[in-house]
Amino acid sequence: MRDFSEKVFRNRHARSDGVILGVLLQAIRGMLLIIFNWMIFVYFTNRPYVPGLDVMAIAPPSIFFVIGTLDILTVKWVWGRSLNGWRYGIAASMVILLLAPTTILMLIFYPPYSAILFSLIELFAIAEILALLTTNARKFYGVLVFSSEVSL
Repeated sequence: MRDFSEKVFRNRHARSDGVILGVLLQAIRGMLLIIFNWMIFVYFTNRPYVPGLDVMAIAPPSIFFVIGTLDILTVKWVWGRSLNGWRYGIAASMVILLLAPTTILMLIFYPPYSAILFSLIELFAIAEILALLTTNARKFYGVLVFSSEVSL
């Protein structure tokens, strides 16, 4: 029997720098996406539009607001050991990168500072993917890591 004064310590894997960086990038990117969406919406409503059309019918999509809100709400998934959080972080970054060509075409008609903000958001998406794909981050989430130490 163990004595009551004896303490048992369990080894917990520390969060790697990639996990911490991924969480910070995702939270900041979420806030920037919400700001970007509101900035585009306000600029769009101040522009003269075609008479007879409702402003909401031709307003830019609110996909940036949705992704930004989801980014902020799922930061806890990425911070924890949830494999779904790791997958969401990479998937959301890929969606933002895939939206880039159409968004850049849309930003031609908007002020230059909106293009600068969107390029900053794109950089955050690329950096998050790179941070979550590091070996230590994949080990933290338990994703298959190929190593030369594995013996058959």
